[in-house]
Amino acid sequence: MRTGIDGRRLRSIKSRAEILDAAEALFGTTGYDATSLRAIAQAIGMSTPGLQRHFATKADVLTALLARIQNRNEEHLASFASTAVSPREFTTLLAAQRMEKPHELELTTILLGEATDPEHPAHDYLASRFDRTLQRLSGAFGERSLEVYAGWSGLVLLWSYFPERIDPVALLEAWIRRLEENAVDGKSGSKAGDAARVVAEVDYRLPVRAREADEVGGKLTERRIVEAAARAFARGGYRPTSLRQIATDLETSHGALLYWFANKQALLEAVLGSRDPNLPTSFATSDEALAALSAVYPLARANEADLDQVRLYQVLVCESVDPAHPAHGFFERRYGVVIARFTAAMTVLQEAGILRPELDPEEEAVWLTALWDGLQLHSFYRLGLDVPERLRRHLNTLLTVTLPPV
Repeated sequence: MRTGIDGRRLRSIKSRAEILDAAEALFGTTGYDATSLRAIAQAIGMSTPGLQRHFATKADVLTALLARIQNRNEEHLASFASTAVSPREFTTLLAAQRMEKPHELELTTILLGEATDPEHPAHDYLASRFDRTLQRLSGAFGERSLEVYAGWSGLVLLWSYFPERIDPVALLEAWIRRLEENAVDGKSGSKAGDAARVVAEVDYRLPVRAREADEVGGKLTERRIVEAAARAFARGGYRPTSLRQIATDLETSHGALLYWFANKQALLEAVLGSRDPNLPTSFATSDEALAALSAVYPLARANEADLDQVRLYQVLVCESVDPAHPAHGFFERRYGVVIARFTAAMTVLQEAGILRPELDPEEEAVWLTALWDGLQLHSFYRLGLDVPERLRRHLNTLLTVTLPPV
């Protein structure tokens, strides 16, 4: 009798593990909101009622999965903590360990965007994870711990779009070394120098939506549809949102929506195309280049007044790490534009003696891009985080002049 009971328990443990393995892969590809219990069950050849004998709801699956990931990470932390290594070595060892688990990284990245909504079942978990990690880092890096952690989050996001060109661990290690030495390594001999080469191989032309309506009234209707879609995508992501849902939000019919947009992807392209103007990636003078970096502060400050747009961007950029996502190419191009723009500005400023001479402009452009996105993501989990001021202070560590608040 005892053997039978143990056998059932073992089978139950195995089934739960298989369910969580499948959920980790699916949540890390299509996201939590767009994944159904049925899809998880089908992935392991189980019926939905059979799965629900182990987990009654999808939220229960996510809770158990996050607990398993947390326990797994705590075990690794304990093993690292027992070794005699410096804070930099400890942090980079931990980062390297994270990079060995692509499914976990993809899952965390997508959840970071989805769970910016406080009602999301992963929001509180991620917020507490941020707090725990910052507490661990604070002893080594003080008030710069937030930059280290947020920069890491941004580097992983960039790596998702440039997996062959961005080395998050090398870039993080170089940044921590700067904090320890209160100086910046030169280009030569820097492991990170070859870890951020993205500029030469990216098409920097952002798609701009050029469609014009036949009449003023129609143009207004199209704009209303795009605005409604932006709100819906920010609320629940692209994949879980249907055209019928957007039509309901607009109090119109599905057919009326199809008059303007043939499918959901066309509407997504309209939402993305309305976000950014074309940005120059070259500068004739140091004044133009300095203006480009100076604009970071007021742009970040303006974001604080339009959190819906910021949430839309964060939800979509995190959801689109899957190369099969229809917005993946857009964000890859957009990141290319931003990195090229910062690289060009910093190169001109270095030639003019305004950027510190020992810096690598492209490496700094990648870190600034990662830091900005990472801080923006973290701000949804740490209320009161002053993203513009953090960015301004970071830029002032790179320049021989001081950028004041604007």
